[in-house]
Amino acid sequence: MINISWIIELIDNIPYILSFIVPGYIFLSAYYWVSFIDSKEFNNLIIKSVATSYILGITFDFILGEINIIILPEHRIILLAIIALLLGVFLGKLCHSTIFNNILLKLHIYRTTNDDFWMDVFKDNTWVRVFLKDGKSYLGLYKYGQPNKDEPIIALSMYQKLNEDGKVIIDNSNNPKEVIVLNTKDFDRIEITYS
Repeated sequence: MINISWIIELIDNIPYILSFIVPGYIFLSAYYWVSFIDSKEFNNLIIKSVATSYILGITFDFILGEINIIILPEHRIILLAIIALLLGVFLGKLCHSTIFNNILLKLHIYRTTNDDFWMDVFKDNTWVRVFLKDGKSYLGLYKYGQPNKDEPIIALSMYQKLNEDGKVIIDNSNNPKEVIVLNTKDFDRIEITYS
């Protein structure tokens, strides 16, 4: 007869094994999602999750030890998963924020944390004038853009369509609900005005 006690022992230890993967996986998934990081970064996710879980767990235990709080193991994994989610979202937002990029500039680190050139160019309340190859143009408030594309599709609200002479053909400048979607591959050039 085959001894299967090792299988029973393995099944009994699955929650313990998952405690070394789940918090890191939650952290990395939240960070990647908020940061619009491409799915190719998900390579070796289990190994990254184990390493991240280890760092999160050690830090969590150190902080709890410093403030003399004792938590049951069942509650520890739940708290660690919640903290990992919140920390992943927070760091994803922080690392790709204007504030963080400005801090890097003040430290004379001339690098952006954004992989996408357009995320650095288009900011909130950016007025964009898009010149088409036929001479016509669109002037509007940048609303949305397709991330991580060489030629993204962008959406402009409160826009005007102008002819070759700069005269308004279509005027939706007073209607914030009117939005036009344009493909940047059709552009000749773009003028940007920050307000």
